[in-house]
This record gives sequence, C-alpha cells and structure tokens, in this order.
Amino acid sequence: MEFLEVGGSINTCFGGDPIDLIGNFNSEVVSVSGQGVTGGIFYPDDVPRGTYEMTYQYENSNGCIAEQKRVIVVQGEVFVSTEESISICRNFGDVDLAIHGFPEGGVWSGDFITLGRFNSTSASVGTYEAVYTIDLGLGCSNSDTMLINVTNSNISSFGTDTLMCVNSSELELNFSSELESGEWSGPGVINNIFYPSEAGPGTWEVEYSNDALACDVAGTRMIRVIDVPPKAITETYSISGCVGDIVRITADLIDQAAVTQVNYEWFYEGETTPFAIGKNIDFKIRQTENIYFNSVNQFGCESLDQDFIRISANGPVGDFSVNKDSAEIGELVRFSSSSSNTDAFYWEFGDGNFSELEDPIYYYYSTGWHTVSLTMFSPDDCDYTITQEDFIFIYEPVDPSDTVTVLSIENVHSDNLIISPNPNTGSFVLRGPEAMIGGKLSIMSLAGKLLQEVDYIRNREVSIELDQKVSGTYLLLFSKEGRDPVYKKMIIKK
Repeated sequence: MEFLEVGGSINTCFGGDPIDLIGNFNSEVVSVSGQGVTGGIFYPDDVPRGTYEMTYQYENSNGCIAEQKRVIVVQGEVFVSTEESISICRNFGDVDLAIHGFPEGGVWSGDFITLGRFNSTSASVGTYEAVYTIDLGLGCSNSDTMLINVTNSNISSFGTDTLMCVNSSELELNFSSELESGEWSGPGVINNIFYPSEAGPGTWEVEYSNDALACDVAGTRMIRVIDVPPKAITETYSISGCVGDIVRITADLIDQAAVTQVNYEWFYEGETTPFAIGKNIDFKIRQTENIYFNSVNQFGCESLDQDFIRISANGPVGDFSVNKDSAEIGELVRFSSSSSNTDAFYWEFGDGNFSELEDPIYYYYSTGWHTVSLTMFSPDDCDYTITQEDFIFIYEPVDPSDTVTVLSIENVHSDNLIISPNPNTGSFVLRGPEAMIGGKLSIMSLAGKLLQEVDYIRNREVSIELDQKVSGTYLLLFSKEGRDPVYKKMIIKK
C-alpha cells in the first residue's frame, strides 16, 4: 500500500474516554506514537489541554517504513450550570426547564420530567432533583443539579391556551376570584389585561405571580396572536342591472404575493351575518343597495379594511291594491297600481284572464279565493312581478229571503267571543259571553247568507264542524232576545 488513510482530526476533552488509534487498521501498521499514547491507545486524562500530533508508521508496497500524521485536540472539561433552585406552584402544569440550564442542548432528567418538561400537577408538594447533562460524545459530558420546590396552590385554573386575532378585543387574565390577588406579566400585558394588538402576531407565554403562594412563577398561559389577512378587493365597485338579474362578483387580495389561506365574506348593509361566502359569488339583484365584502383567514380573523360594491337596480318598483277583499260574482272590482320607472303592466287575476292596463276594472265569474299577480316593465326592459296569494274572495249571489241582518259595527261587541283557531279549515272551537247562555250562534257569509245555526245552551266551549268548507271570510253572530248581538269575523283557509 502506498498511502494509509488514518482519518481526520479528533476532538475530545480532558478526562474523556480512551481513544483506540489503531482500531481496524490492518497489520501493516507498525506503530502509533505521540504524547499520551500507550499501546496504540490515546488517554486524554494523561495530557493537559492542547493539540497533539500522532505519528503512524506502516510498511509501504516497497517494503519501506512510511509515516502518516493525525491530530488530536484535547479540550477542557464540559462546562454546565443550572439555577440552584426554582419554586413552582402545584397545578401549574408542565414547566419548560430549557431556560434553567446552560449551555443549550442539554438533557433534563428526574422524577416527573418528560422531554425537558416538569409536570407539577402530577407531582406532590415537596422538593425534586432535576439533573441537566451536556454530552458531546467520546466521554465528554458533565451534569449539574437543580432543585424544584413544589409548593401548595389553591388556584385550579390559570386559563386555557388561547388563539386570538391581532384586532380582537382585549383579554381579561384575572378572570376568576382565585386569580385576583396576583399579577400577570409578559408581552402585551398591561394591568392584568392582554392586548393582542400590543403583543403583535406570534405565540406568547404570559406568567402569573402571587407573593402569597411563594412561587417564582405561579402559572402561565399560552396566547397565540394571528395576523389579519390583506384587504379584499374586486374588479368593479359599481354594478347595475334589472331586479332578478344574476351577476358574477369576484374578490381577491390587494397583496397578491401574500401567502395565506383566506376566504371572502359578503354582507348586506347593516348586517353582521354574511349572506354568502366565497371568492366568486352569483349575486341576484334585488334593489339599489350597497353590499360589503371582506377577507377572512382560516382562523376567522378578518381584514381591518372592509369595502363595498354599489348595486343599482334599474327595474321598476311598486305595489298594487284592490278596493275590496271580497265581492259577489259579477260585481265590479277595481285594482290600482303604485309604481315608478314603469311603462307597461301585465295583470293576472287568478282565473286565467289578464289585463295590460295600469289600473284595471275587473268582474269575476268564478267563486273562491283568487291569487293576483302584477308584472311591471321598465323602459330599459327590466321587469318586476308581485304576487299576492289568496288576494280576493268571490262568492255567489245571496237570496234576500235567506239572509240575517247584521247590526252596524257601532253596536257590535266581540271582545268576549273567542274563536280558536282563527283562521281555520272549517273545524273550530268557540266560547261565547256568559250573558248569551240560551242564545243562538249564526254562521253567515259576508253577504249575510245564513250557512249554519247552533244553539248555545250554556257557558262552555263548543266544537263546530261547518257543513260547507269553502275558503273565505265568514261572520259569527251570537244573538239572544233582549240582548245586543255579539259579532266577529272568521277566516276559513283550505
């Protein structure tokens, strides 16, 4: 062999483990010499701190003895130190011991210590040894011991770990009577109140101390403050169209380079609950209004700046009415519209007929409830439809011989006449005034046609099932000789 690979330099410490310099080298190595070497083994505790050169002698391929050099550096003993002792209140939870040992990188061991954390809740009141060890390998290690004094504490909770947005309201740290006599300290803490905007984004540990508990730190609480996302923007801030039109609206971030997971919330003016969530929404124009939008991250933190889009509804707006809510077949009914931005009308009267007049006069020739619709058209070809369900009731003509005369409203007292339910489907319960015992109940149409009579023999609830169950408005009349009649309206809706 022409050249012997003896390896690089070796770092060790005074008092470290002996080092075998020959190891797995083959028999061609004749010897290794140097200060601190005996029988091919270097003993760090036999030499002072310093740098030493080892000489390897071996036989090369020509049968000659050759030499190769190697360096060993002997350092001083490993320095390690800990605090002499710390006091921890019981129920504190896990205590991170990392800040109590020097230099960094060591390992803590002892009772109730796991991965460098001491569990004060599991430990009883008393004193425990925590050993901090630095091990650089090759036997270069050293340890120091710290005492942990666990003292009694009547505080059951210091608060749960908390996640907050940077623009959230402040957090009261002394939230219970147990904590009131102590003090909190740490980033963002002022007078025992945590201000997320003062601390800024990050994860912060705040500490609770209380002289009465004789603890260095009585308890801690972790608070994570999340930054808000960039402002949301959109391509256009003004949209116009007909009422009912659906338009696509897209939001994005003003800072396109921001690396954050966000969504977008959309609000009607004056509301705090979003009507839609998403980057792209299909918005149905309902009226002229402002809609607001904002960016929100996965933690629920909203951007500081909310913006809005102006929605302009170009279509007609309005309503309609009728001069009576019930009429006899063939009786004149007058419909009236009230609208703006309208140049055409289309009425549907619920019986298959229609009108294109603004305020039509109509005659019904079919009985029962009728649903009426009005569609209005604007000059820019927008339309708007209003539909009134069961808007008008049409009834048959009444034979004068089959009617009951109803007193005027001025003579009617209906407070003591109870109908339940009202409206109903033709089945109901009623109770009349006590003065009407021995009287008669008449059920009539609005036109005065007598439909059914019931004797009211005593003051009690009476269940009634109408023989005719046609939807409409009816009159109920309690009458008794010598007494003023009692009258009330009832609605049947099938």
